[in-house]
Amino acid sequence: MPHGWWYAVSLCAASGIADAVGFVQSGVFAANMTGNTVLAGLSLASQNWSVAAARALTLATFFTGAIVGRALLRAARGRSWMALALEAAMLAVSAFLDPHAPLTIWLIAAAMGLQSTGMTRFGNISISTVVVTSTLSRLGESLVDHIVPRRQPMNTGPAAPSARLLVAVWASYGIGALFAALLLRVTAYVLLLPALIVLVIALLSARNLPSATPGSPRA
Repeated sequence: MPHGWWYAVSLCAASGIADAVGFVQSGVFAANMTGNTVLAGLSLASQNWSVAAARALTLATFFTGAIVGRALLRAARGRSWMALALEAAMLAVSAFLDPHAPLTIWLIAAAMGLQSTGMTRFGNISISTVVVTSTLSRLGESLVDHIVPRRQPMNTGPAAPSARLLVAVWASYGIGALFAALLLRVTAYVLLLPALIVLVIALLSARNLPSATPGSPRA
């Protein structure tokens, strides 16, 4: 597996940990904004205004993080280290906050937003490391194309991720969530683990990774 792919797998594992911790602590997803949109809609339907507002603010903080991640990516001329370093700092700070305070889930969500736009390219592959819905869709496409080869090229552009990579990033997200659940039984500082993972990738990116060019994968 090319070394850039390990960055994608590692970031997905970090996202799985952060998303699981956020959900266990607050009942809101830190990275899955589709789920949060549904939860916000359900809260509005039941006229639970305070819960709806909290979930809407989680959406807003993720969106803000995505904007900042994109801005930092452009400021760093397509390099991801600035966005990832800020994400790592935010996750580390979150580890020491009241786990049930709204600020904590908002900070984690903003960190996930940073990752969603701060690093989207791994070599010539474009893939999301924050949500896996699109990953499963692309895996389905890849399997069909493998079983029934195309008669002619569909289009040109970034190379399509291999089925092996898609399986790896999907599985790593779930494994990250599993580790988070196990670690929460023994420590309150689980978010330090994804912070460390992201920081290591930020340092590697600053040194030698020409990975993230402006542009993002399909959601």
